[in-house]
Amino acid sequence: MAWGLLDLAGLIERPIRSEDARAVLGDVEFTKYRQDFGHKDPAATSYFYAVPAEGFELCCDPHGTVKLVYVYGVEAKRGFFPFRGPLWPGVTLASRRDEVRAVLGEPAKSGPEQLVPKLGKLGPWDRWDGPTVSIHVQYRAGGAGIAVVTAMTPDAVP
Repeated sequence: MAWGLLDLAGLIERPIRSEDARAVLGDVEFTKYRQDFGHKDPAATSYFYAVPAEGFELCCDPHGTVKLVYVYGVEAKRGFFPFRGPLWPGVTLASRRDEVRAVLGEPAKSGPEQLVPKLGKLGPWDRWDGPTVSIHVQYRAGGAGIAVVTAMTPDAVP
């Protein structure tokens, strides 16, 4: 089955076990895991539904509502193949920052390439904010394409 970024982003704020999600995802096999990010509050725990072979994962709140969608580029996350579905018309994982901006317009927020302790060199990023979904594009260091695209609820924006 081929998923596109917009199909997956359409699941944001929907229950992972809903008919809407089933219609998009079909019978995909997920690798499920949880992360509490060091919080003791169960409400802060995130539940991930990963599909490494397809290059994406969904992050849900404790109630099973999709809050974030990650699609990965080449070598973006260990154990994940690059996302094979479409991003936007005219944008692929090989697209440069200027090419993405030509399609999506000027971002609401941007950041430069930087060296982050424990993570290494991260490429620049852009974020576009919509009324129900924000899109964050992390480019590969050195400008060689897209590392990760994150679609998220506006309240999840970093």
